[in-house]
Amino acid sequence: MPKTTLYNLNNNAGAFTSIPSTIPARRVEIREDESVPVQGLQYQKPEDGFTQAFVCGIPAGPDQPQIVLGNVVAHGNAYGQLLGLPAQNTGGVSIPATTYIKVRSKTATATSIRVTETE
Repeated sequence: MPKTTLYNLNNNAGAFTSIPSTIPARRVEIREDESVPVQGLQYQKPEDGFTQAFVCGIPAGPDQPQIVLGNVVAHGNAYGQLLGLPAQNTGGVSIPATTYIKVRSKTATATSIRVTETE
């Protein structure tokens, strides 16, 4: 069952906001929440150690994600790889949650995003 979480983001001069895993997920969709005016997004991916910034524009239409993580085809049959796990604290060992992506607003105006994780 999908889980949706809202995050408030900094403007383009502020720090990137880390988006952690809150469930074991095979697909993650990120979209600006339209409760505030949409601005576009800047994001960093874990593949390069969160160093290079990428840009995406405003959402194309209602409920269309701006960023999709995961294998869309494999996910349909529950064969996609796990993108991340939530924080785990068992047996005296603490493992932090996986960071999917780091995001901030594309403009000087702060924004908020809706992150939908699907198992």
